[in-house]
Amino acid sequence: MQCIVEPLNTAGAVSQLQYQCMIRRYAKLLELLQRWQRALRLSWRRLPGTATLEGEWRTGTYEESAPRRLLALRTHFKLHYHLYLPRDRLRKERLPLLVMLHGCSQDGEAFATGTRMNAVAQTRGCAVLYPEQSRTANARRCWNWFDRGVQRGHAEAGLIYRLVQEVMRREAIDRQRVYVAGMSAGAAMADILALRFPGLFAAVALHSGVMYGAAGSAGEALRVMRYGASVLPASVVDQLTAEIGQELRLAPALVIQGRADITVNPRNAEQLVAMRLALTGMTGADELPREAAKALEFEIGGRMVLQRDYFRNGTLLVRLLLIDGLGHAWSGGDAKQSFNDPAGPDASLMIVDFLMRHRLAAQASSPVLVTTPADTS
Repeated sequence: MQCIVEPLNTAGAVSQLQYQCMIRRYAKLLELLQRWQRALRLSWRRLPGTATLEGEWRTGTYEESAPRRLLALRTHFKLHYHLYLPRDRLRKERLPLLVMLHGCSQDGEAFATGTRMNAVAQTRGCAVLYPEQSRTANARRCWNWFDRGVQRGHAEAGLIYRLVQEVMRREAIDRQRVYVAGMSAGAAMADILALRFPGLFAAVALHSGVMYGAAGSAGEALRVMRYGASVLPASVVDQLTAEIGQELRLAPALVIQGRADITVNPRNAEQLVAMRLALTGMTGADELPREAAKALEFEIGGRMVLQRDYFRNGTLLVRLLLIDGLGHAWSGGDAKQSFNDPAGPDASLMIVDFLMRHRLAAQASSPVLVTTPADTS
């Protein structure tokens, strides 16, 4: 239908044709505005605090909708995110992807700046995705890792999972080398994702986190953070395997914990390790490891670090790093940002070095891990 300019009638009223034209013009203007908003969201810009990096820093929103059973309406689910793509990447090259989950009172940009992960990713040729919790979902921007639905892979966990899949479809990502890491509440969420979606993530890194299934409410979560979980790791493993089945594949894990952390009790790190060992049958009835870990102590950044490595059939499955003097902060981070400690070791560098040793086997019917030769470095 063409819009034809007609004179107003004697009463100054708008004709039906003119009214339809006005509606069409308004709809077209609205469409142009929405396109402009989407382009603005997806446009790249430099990340504050990393002016020397020349990669792309994109900001976007992943949105989906789901029916509400009672009112038969549709409620929208949104997840803001940031994506870093390293410079000088080849057009046909498929990049590894690291999913980074921030802690409470942080957002994706602050987490990227504080951890300086983009600088490490640039040297390793790795893309980094920063999903961002909203204040609507949690007033302090904490991931709701203590929610039982989330622990089963629903709600936020499922939303992050589908966001990662969307980024993998849109960008040149190597599906065999997708990893997830997090700090504090982000570490707890990263553990959920690694356990519930083992066919997606080849390895996981958990900085100052808590054991999967340790809490079932916000109040219980605070108690677990302060004292450690009251539930035994073996009990959590029994419930998890009953829900998922015996074909559960366990992604190799790096666990980092400060010994001076008064927000997340270091006992939580020991429980994290104990649960993962129980999942692989590496603990006995007393929940102690069947085989002693290979231990190594070293000094870096003026701090002593105890490293324990747990192997099965020559494959490194769990590495625990206990760092003297480190509180509830990202080790080796930017002190200008909250929850970051500038002293070593550099957690970002250690995480990327650990994760990128692992990949999922191509075209496997079920997730099969392929790793580089085991070492203790």
